[in-house]
Amino acid sequence: MIDESMIIWVLLTVLAFAVALNLFLTFRLSRLSLTTQFSEDIPLMLPAGEIVEDFNGVSLVSRRQVSLNQTDSEAFVFLFLSSRCPTCRSKLPELERILPTANKAGVMMWFLSVESVKRLKRFLKGSELLSHVVLIDEKTSEYLNPRSNAPSYIFLDVHREVQASGNIGDANWLSFMNQMDEIEIESSK
Repeated sequence: MIDESMIIWVLLTVLAFAVALNLFLTFRLSRLSLTTQFSEDIPLMLPAGEIVEDFNGVSLVSRRQVSLNQTDSEAFVFLFLSSRCPTCRSKLPELERILPTANKAGVMMWFLSVESVKRLKRFLKGSELLSHVVLIDEKTSEYLNPRSNAPSYIFLDVHREVQASGNIGDANWLSFMNQMDEIEIESSK
């Protein structure tokens, strides 16, 4: 038979450990939040009118290096999604639907990410978006999407000037979606 005093000591030890761990995590989170406050000067996304500097990335599927300068005449839509974001997951069907039309319209869609290949492949399993993933480094990600906002986008014209940026689903995004729908209707006539 198990001694009752032994059970009490084990429970007290477990409880003390849980309290200590909770205090440690609380103080660590508190210290982290004090040191990583977002400045009001840091924009949510790149502002309209900004010229995007060339950057290098790696295509997830082909493993080839890609850059903006490799495509002279195409406009771009940069997509920022997170595999940990339920809202991002809900946007995948919408993005897959417009992908062929965007290609027809001469708009290059790149899903820019710093996540691991394994995580991205699991997130986009069976999706056409997988072939549009461009892996970028942290520095490039911070430049393009300073607050790691997701699900979000940046529209670039042929001169690499930001035309709009924001959250997928905002007024500019809905306007883009309407344009893609109109192009699809016109091409099917």
